[in-house]
Amino acid sequence: MNTTVNTNPLVSIVIPCYNGELFVKKSIESALEQTYKKIELIIVNDGSKDKTYDEINSCKNESVTIINKPNTGVSDSRNIGMQHVTGEYILFLDADDVLEPDFLEKRVEILEKDKSLDFCTGEIIWIDENDQLIKMPKKQFGIYENTVLNVAAFNPVFSTCPSAYLFRFSTIKKKHVLFNTKISSPADRYFILELGYGAKGDYVKQGGKLLYRINTHSMSHLFSKKLIFDQENYFYEVLKHNLLRPHEKAILIKKMSYQMFASFFKLKMYKSSLFYLSKYLKSFFL
Repeated sequence: MNTTVNTNPLVSIVIPCYNGELFVKKSIESALEQTYKKIELIIVNDGSKDKTYDEINSCKNESVTIINKPNTGVSDSRNIGMQHVTGEYILFLDADDVLEPDFLEKRVEILEKDKSLDFCTGEIIWIDENDQLIKMPKKQFGIYENTVLNVAAFNPVFSTCPSAYLFRFSTIKKKHVLFNTKISSPADRYFILELGYGAKGDYVKQGGKLLYRINTHSMSHLFSKKLIFDQENYFYEVLKHNLLRPHEKAILIKKMSYQMFASFFKLKMYKSSLFYLSKYLKSFFL
């Protein structure tokens, strides 16, 4: 392993999993096969009803801890996983994503060189259910600069996919950040907003990519009332807890109001659609 990292801090990888029998073993194996070896895996089986536990258990070794619990959602699963973390760094790996072998090595090297950094991210590559590369409109990265603004603005160049980020765990503990259990699909966006304006990040310039699975059966890729209500909850939770300064708040209101207008219109929920259309038009005067 060619690296300039002088110490070997422990990296904790939390994998929440619900009915993930098709892909979770590949995710676990990609973590265990990292060139950076000082890791612990905390796999939270969120009340799966398929063969997820069997798949997880087949990968078990001294680095792996399995937590079985009733189904309470991905945010609660990540929070429970955090309670068992002993590492200096933490990665929230989704149970269908895959890490390139040098994913951790590259991030740990950057974070160890600059102790002022709170997280490190990198390039994201899309794959389908068959592990085939999906053509992307342009390169996509985790957010590493102007973090709050880019989250609020839904900048398409950046992704908040938690699997792409290695966080310094002391920052999370210091800021008392948890995943919001009232939301699911956008919980990663909310988490990064909770880290706030002071959080400092960097990115891997070469290598260390995340293979992000575009699973057409997952909640985040199926248009449904459940998903739209989840997005709506995210919108109001951000406003309720005052996570944004006035400029970013105005951007979020404009973006989310239009999104909600279009989504509810598609669902033929016209009363809600008109409400958000009105909110969107008013946003031009904020």
